[in-house]
Amino acid sequence: MMNILNNNKETKSYYKIRFMYYLAKYIQPLFLIGILALTYIAISTSDFRGINSDTYQAVFLSNDQVYFGKLDKSLFGSISITDVYYLRSGDNLDSTGEQSVEGSSTDSINLVKLGGEVHGPEDRIYLNKDSVVFWENLKNTSTVVKTILNSK
Repeated sequence: MMNILNNNKETKSYYKIRFMYYLAKYIQPLFLIGILALTYIAISTSDFRGINSDTYQAVFLSNDQVYFGKLDKSLFGSISITDVYYLRSGDNLDSTGEQSVEGSSTDSINLVKLGGEVHGPEDRIYLNKDSVVFWENLKNTSTVVKTILNSK
């Protein structure tokens, strides 16, 4: 009888050790990878918190370009803008898709809808997140948003 009890204890001990082995070998690394992935996603998208999807955004780039449109945060270091407009000064204009911005100075500045250019781009641009200096939500009362809404 004593031999059976010792054997039962040994069996339980064996399975306990085996369970701890599998836990250390397979489960813990998967858990750590999951935690690291969630941390990376949280850090990579934290720069674009507060995007109001009901309005337009102005996106200011490090090369002094400004785009207006609907900002969409993407994973892995890029963002996209849809319904894209940009500013163009009045010296070299064609007549495709341009709307004058009211209240501008004596120099003519036009708000141009992306898509009418010679190379025919789609109405979405993708930007590297590192090239964005800052962005801001635009009020519906802003001159740019009023011009965009009036052009539709």
